[in-house]
Amino acid sequence: MKYSKATDYALHTVAYLATKPEGETVGVREIAEAQKVSPTYLSKVLTMLVKAGFIESATGVKGGYRSTQDLKKLTFLEVIQAVEGTTPLFSCEMPHETADLHKNCRIQAILNAAEQKMNQHLGKQTIGHLISSQYHHSKHDQADKTAKIVAALESPERKATLPPEKFLAMLPLDRMSDLLDLGAGSGYLTFPAAKMTDGKVYALDINPTMLSILAERAKVNEIRNVEILKGSADQIPLPDEKVDAVMASLILHEVTSLDQVLQEISRILKTGGCFACIEFEKNTEAGPPMHIRISATEMEQAAQVNGFKIIRKEYLNDELYVLICEKAKK
Repeated sequence: MKYSKATDYALHTVAYLATKPEGETVGVREIAEAQKVSPTYLSKVLTMLVKAGFIESATGVKGGYRSTQDLKKLTFLEVIQAVEGTTPLFSCEMPHETADLHKNCRIQAILNAAEQKMNQHLGKQTIGHLISSQYHHSKHDQADKTAKIVAALESPERKATLPPEKFLAMLPLDRMSDLLDLGAGSGYLTFPAAKMTDGKVYALDINPTMLSILAERAKVNEIRNVEILKGSADQIPLPDEKVDAVMASLILHEVTSLDQVLQEISRILKTGGCFACIEFEKNTEAGPPMHIRISATEMEQAAQVNGFKIIRKEYLNDELYVLICEKAKK
């Protein structure tokens, strides 16, 4: 049994189709793009798999290929033999004095024994084992990536510059307050806030990676009063007057329209509710580009225009300021 490029493509194709729901039709182009190969060449491999009875073709607008059995139960050996046949991998080509000597060639015997052991191993390895192994490796890689992101966002240096407990202590909260963490990231403020209230803490972010990190951290730490929301600052997926406080840490300088975001914050805040933000002042080199920063004065003016009353302004250090506002009565 010899192994060609077609065998490689066949194994990858079967593994890809095995991850799809049973009976789902998958187009040739999708399979080819997943493997980064030519659809024309892949069609030949798919024909071999159809002939072997592993899959079948489907015609029509949504034409393509679908499994005819549980592909996860197929062994590597079955897929390889469907493409390459059962011709021995090794064959002695040296001349021998008699047919009997050729039949009993020691070199051929050793090579055949090696191929037999290889086939036994391939006959034990299923496509399901492969998929399971890839899944666990993927989870491990994702866990490493998550750990690095959290370490960067919650480094000792950042905590020294921006202590979450110090910031949260400035907010007029009680044990039943409901909060929104706007642009929650890894939960730098979300989880400390969740410890300060028995109410709900909504963690809003638009980044899928951050949402996954938030969900994983809430699960691992068994924090049950955090609800994760996917959305943007200018379209918050919460009803009117839902929360008692909104936190926005180093996020407002990234929005397209500050006025629109402040109006949205006002909409979901209860009357008398608190809006607190942290931003970079314009007098230091550290931080985001100068042209997108919002100075404390500019933030005060925007907040007042959009119906907020300034309660407190404080500088955490030379770079960062905190502005705390109250949603005024109409």
